[in-house]
Amino acid sequence: MEFQAIVDRIEADGFLVEPYGKKLESDLFEMRVRQGRQVRVFYFYYEDNTIIGVHAFVKKSQRTPPARTEASPTRGGANQAR
Repeated sequence: MEFQAIVDRIEADGFLVEPYGKKLESDLFEMRVRQGRQVRVFYFYYEDNTIIGVHAFVKKSQRTPPARTEASPTRGGANQAR
């Protein structure tokens, strides 16, 4: 499913279910975009139902490396939102 269709779905429903999304940790989620390549976008929910995408990458293996989740602001990554 392409990115805009997934964004429309999360706006309408407020959440994503597999295969479009997955909960990685208590406050960190993964959006799964399959548009030619497999793209992953990490996001979290902020105040007033705001969803913030914090990290995106092209997936090249079956597992998401722990270093990817550690880079997200909710995990204390270097690009932490202030």
